[in-house]
Parts: sequence; C-alpha cells; structure tokens
Amino acid sequence: MLRRDVKPGNGTSLLTYQNQANMKKQIENAKPAVEARASEIYYREKQLASERYIHTRNKEMEELKKENNRIFGRLLNIYEKKHPALSNHKAGSLSVTKKKLENAKINHENLKLGAKLIKMGSDVPDQ
Repeated sequence: MLRRDVKPGNGTSLLTYQNQANMKKQIENAKPAVEARASEIYYREKQLASERYIHTRNKEMEELKKENNRIFGRLLNIYEKKHPALSNHKAGSLSVTKKKLENAKINHENLKLGAKLIKMGSDVPDQ
C-alpha cells in the first residue's frame, strides 16, 4: 500500500510513477490468464457454431416442410371443392388423387397455352 502524503515537491511524480509501474505489473501478470480464457471461449464458440448452424438449418427446414404441407393441403381442398368427383375418393387411394391432381395440372397448363394462342391469334389482323 502506498502512502499518500502528497505535497508539492514531496515526491508526487515518484508516487505517480510507482502507481503506473504497479498497474503495468498487474496487467502483465493478468494478461496470460485473460488470453487463455479468451482463447478457450473462442475455441468453444468455434466448435459450437457449426452445431448451432446445423440445428438452426434443420429447424428452418422443418418449418418450410410444415408450410409446404399446409399450402399443398389447402390447394388440395380447393381442388376438391372445384371438382366434387375427387371428394368421393377413398382414404387409401392417395395415388389416384395424385394422378388426378397431375392431370388437373396438365389441363391447367393446356388451358393457359390455349389462351395464349387465342390471344396471339387475335393480334393478327384479318385479311
């Protein structure tokens, strides 16, 4: 512990120098421990980062799958309401439903193509 009888010309600059020297020694003594702790935390975080990334990615994938299933279910319900023949299918005949859904998609694409051709034909002037 330092004595603090600070008077002008009574070694105040020496006291300041001693305080600075003591602080430097304390910092130098603490530096290896702080660096060791920091590097330990850094390596631990580096190892956990990949696990966190994988966990987050899996979670997002599960959420996307749920959302896709929900949207597909809504589309199927809308399709069944527009085409009542599909609503009479048996619960076990999912492949029949898939085939009918694929056929409906093909029909929809054909209708879009037909509408495009009609539009193109109407743009041509009559001769």
